[in-house]
Amino acid sequence: MSTSRKVNHVTDALPTPTDDGAADHLIGLHLPDIALASTSGGEMSIKNVSPGRWIMFIYPRTGVPGQAEPIG
Repeated sequence: MSTSRKVNHVTDALPTPTDDGAADHLIGLHLPDIALASTSGGEMSIKNVSPGRWIMFIYPRTGVPGQAEPIG
């Protein structure tokens, strides 16, 4: 039995999100220059990112095998 998946298709059953304007104030703001740990090792400075649109995913530490979970 063969199953095909349409990975580039979002089902029509999902509701269309409504823009409530809650993030409108963020347009044109600048991030402070901070250095963040990189998945490739070392650090990445925000000031060294090429101009234009980009997406940065930041999430809290979720734990390291063999170490106690972070507080909070």
